[in-house]
Amino acid sequence: PSAPAAEAPAEPPAPPPPEAPAPIAVAFVCEDDVRQAIRHSRSIVVNERTIVTPAARDLAEQRRIFVHEGLAP
Repeated sequence: PSAPAAEAPAEPPAPPPPEAPAPIAVAFVCEDDVRQAIRHSRSIVVNERTIVTPAARDLAEQRRIFVHEGLAP
């Protein structure tokens, strides 16, 4: 009679994935920046100190492109 096969040791649990770094707000946004973000399906992170041209603000608000720093997208 053969001895029961030894079980392989259990693998340790995988470590949790690293957290993505917090997005950093840009300093300046012009209309072309917003158009590029729209074209590439991206958001632009802004904060209270970001300088935004009026045309950029209007377009970004229509398309919901801006993400405010510290808030979830």
